[in-house]
Amino acid sequence: MNTSNHFMNNYNGYIKMKKIILLLGGIILFFIFRFFIIKVNNYSNINECNTSEYVADRDRIWIKLDSHFNNMNLKDIKVKISNNKESIYNTDSINKLNFYVDSKILLKDTLTISLKDKIYKIYDFKNGSRLAKSGQDRGNFHCGILKAKINGKSCDFYGYNEIYLDVEN
Repeated sequence: MNTSNHFMNNYNGYIKMKKIILLLGGIILFFIFRFFIIKVNNYSNINECNTSEYVADRDRIWIKLDSHFNNMNLKDIKVKISNNKESIYNTDSINKLNFYVDSKILLKDTLTISLKDKIYKIYDFKNGSRLAKSGQDRGNFHCGILKAKINGKSCDFYGYNEIYLDVEN
């Protein structure tokens, strides 16, 4: 009688151990599979960004102004894309030193921004992608502006969709 109980206890322990090993194996396989799927997906997003003919793959472009322009009236801002008519821009609700352009800008276009008496010509755009490392977009690739020229001066934007304009540009 004692031997059969001992055998049943060992058998039940064996089954529990087998279930735990299968569960751990399944979890490990899940993470390996997920790792490869994310890598492939990220690679395709990078290619999509680099082959796009639009600046930042059609995302909105933020224009951030130096504090020198702090007392500027919004009517003093004019935005044009290449030789086309004036483009519409929207302001940031937090402060008037930030605005964005929702128009689709081609890589070969020139974005002209007139602020009071200063004119900025932004051209020769190059796209780049960056991986979001925090926030709700963590792990996602975003297409943004890698480089552009502002009035002939080459500027790096590191894959963000923000163009910073100061008095020296």
